[in-house]
Amino acid sequence: MWMAAFCNPLSAREADPVLGVGLDLVHVDRAARLLEAHGEMLLRRILHDNERRGKGLRPPPEHLATVLAAKEAFFKALGHGLAGPFDWPQAEVAAEGGATLTPRGPALAALQARGVTHILFNVGELGNIRFAFTILWRNGHAR
Repeated sequence: MWMAAFCNPLSAREADPVLGVGLDLVHVDRAARLLEAHGEMLLRRILHDNERRGKGLRPPPEHLATVLAAKEAFFKALGHGLAGPFDWPQAEVAAEGGATLTPRGPALAALQARGVTHILFNVGELGNIRFAFTILWRNGHAR
């Protein structure tokens, strides 16, 4: 469980270096407005092919808000956020069941170049808000 990393701190000698932390939140209403204003063009720009498959023509705004928060948190952890050199589809998010994030292409290469060995990632919701966090670790394992 991800909370173990915070509830059971390690001594400085055995701690794994954290290379990046990202946190983001998106209001569902904002995701709905984005869908309404930009529709399919927006989805092609931000979703990986695997994320579009099986979701119908338009995912619900709740799902889009989760995906937006997840990708932004990941890119922030890489140190780039929206201004980065990466395209949104380079981070594939599956939010159903256990949330997963799969980096692709240049985003994966950037992780490898930085020596990232583990990604601690999760998504959640609080009312009309969807949020996500990402922690990038090197060596050892996230506890």
